Amino acid sequence: MQTEPKRVGNRLKKYVTLSLIVILFLIGCNADERSSTSDENSEENKTEPIQTEEVDGELIEPNNLFGFELFHEVEPQQDNIFISPLSAYTALLLAYNGADGETKQEMAKTLHIENKRTDEVNEAMLQLTKLLQKDEEQMELSLANSIWLNDDYHFATDFSEIATNYFLAQHETIDIKDDASVDVINDWVVDATNGKITEMMEKPLSPDFLAVILNAIYFNGKWKYPFDEANTEEASFYRENEQITVPFMMLEEKMAYLENEIFQAVQLPYGSGEMSMQIYLPKENISEAEFFDQLTEENWTIWNSEFQLISGTIKLPKFQVEYETSLNNGLKNLGIQLAFEKNRAEFPNLIEEDERIYIHEVKQKTYIDVKEEGTEAAGVTSVEVRLTSAIIDEETFYMEVNRPFFFLIKDEETNAILFMGYIKNPKQGS
Repeated sequence: MQTEPKRVGNRLKKYVTLSLIVILFLIGCNADERSSTSDENSEENKTEPIQTEEVDGELIEPNNLFGFELFHEVEPQQDNIFISPLSAYTALLLAYNGADGETKQEMAKTLHIENKRTDEVNEAMLQLTKLLQKDEEQMELSLANSIWLNDDYHFATDFSEIATNYFLAQHETIDIKDDASVDVINDWVVDATNGKITEMMEKPLSPDFLAVILNAIYFNGKWKYPFDEANTEEASFYRENEQITVPFMMLEEKMAYLENEIFQAVQLPYGSGEMSMQIYLPKENISEAEFFDQLTEENWTIWNSEFQLISGTIKLPKFQVEYETSLNNGLKNLGIQLAFEKNRAEFPNLIEEDERIYIHEVKQKTYIDVKEEGTEAAGVTSVEVRLTSAIIDEETFYMEVNRPFFFLIKDEETNAILFMGYIKNPKQGS
């Protein structure tokens, strides 16, 4: 089914390894693989999409819709794109709980929750997080949140309770003048991603640093039908005007498959089928731009219901990708703008102190390794919040009063000025 084409950014000019395109969204939307021999020629060969009504699916569609939209906005890195929409969505949703006014309205619209109550959204996130956590022999999936606050400030009580009760977030205060604080944050990232992502924060922290919200996702899944290493062979991979040689894995199996005038697609399950990777290969006569035009949440939902179990062969290149990107521009293009403006952002519910604060950067790092036995992937999103005015560092403060100066004496309780003056000659009258 064709839909009205959407704008394709000029930024996406090179071929993107297509096996990355939808692994981004599989954390929350896997299909159930059923391959018993008794139903081989029956209507039951059609795969059954996950019934989100059976779980708390309040955020599944908003997350997926946000993910497709964000994908079209991010910049390729070394020709590849690899993001975690769920990680970005979760971190932004936690920040959303500290926002108010037009800032909150913009964030709600971009996160597709403008018609939902905040408490319902938070409860849905908690249930979704619990649902996704897996620790099995064939599959591990963990999600973790943490918040790191400048120790000169205090989280607002309501925000702190929401972060703890609904996002299960670890709370920590840090000395922003001590570089060791950055090491502690990065150590948390390393632990949360099983060592796959490091150096999320850089030294030194800005004097304006107020807090950083982190979400980490780690996935390690064994294929339900592993690729035999003996069948892996070097072959050509064609990209625009060149070809490169890479190792290709091969699998002959009964798999969920879909083909139309735009692409071929196959679904590879992990473990006992609770999660899967979908791979979409555009037809040779379909350009990248034409494929991207069709790559929407609406179309994907339709495609996802049309896979059927068919015996076949897939040859898939082994690949490993590390990706890092700032999401600021993409999020601004999607509608979150005021949150990034120093003098207009509204986050009054984040801390107790009366300070003007804003989102300085939303950054994401991701990692994926696809090989014969399975897939290992990780993603971390940071939402760094800063103060509009820099905090004075008393240890390094320097002021040399060596020229004429003005001064005043005032009452602190009433702000009444008791004295004021301007000194041009300190020796006069001495």
